[in-house]
Amino acid sequence: MIQKLATMRNDLLEDSKLKYLLTEVRLSLTASAPSGPVIDFEALKRHGYRGGPSILKVPEPKVDDKDRDWTWSNGKVSGGSGEIEESFQERQRTRAALNEGEELLYAKTRKDREIERENERVKEMERKEIEREKKSFSQKEKRKRDLGQASRGKNYVEEEKRLLRESGVYSGFDA
Repeated sequence: MIQKLATMRNDLLEDSKLKYLLTEVRLSLTASAPSGPVIDFEALKRHGYRGGPSILKVPEPKVDDKDRDWTWSNGKVSGGSGEIEESFQERQRTRAALNEGEELLYAKTRKDREIERENERVKEMERKEIEREKKSFSQKEKRKRDLGQASRGKNYVEEEKRLLRESGVYSGFDA
């Protein structure tokens, strides 16, 4: 209760108009001659102050020391099993919400499926590219020759021997 009163007092003091008026009151009270005007509730109202609930009517806190247990706690909440009983209707609503959420997870639009197919196609091409890179140099050259993309002219003698072998000439020229 005391803490509540302190927070209410702090809230009242935070109002800038009220702070200004309270400083004027303090100055007028501390002056040697009470020559300034006295600020009353009507003057405060004219400057925009509105009265709130009075703290004078707040009852004293009820403290029953007889019922309190001042021993050390074991950290567990006492009083009941701690489980909240859930009604059948609440369980049905929970199940329905979960099922609806699962349906939304598995629902895919046509655009999503197309994007997945495109991603799978790109992954397949990357996989083939990796397999192609794993091949030895002679395997790569064979694939290029089969596609008609052979790099001719690097070693003329070997290329001529290969061409003769492919055309069926086995005369021992390369033995």
